[in-house]
Amino acid sequence: MASKEFSVNSNQVVTLMSESTCSAYDCEFVALHLNLTFNSSHLIKKFLLNFLQ
Repeated sequence: MASKEFSVNSNQVVTLMSESTCSAYDCEFVALHLNLTFNSSHLIKKFLLNFLQ
């Protein structure tokens, strides 16, 4: 069985944090989604709503 751990680009996380009001934890999931096309639509919706404010 494959490992369920993934690494994310920390520079990408910091960039996402600087462009939103989301937490670092949330930005990690967004970065993971962007890199793996992981389906986390609820989190992406929350993140995008922060950009629109």
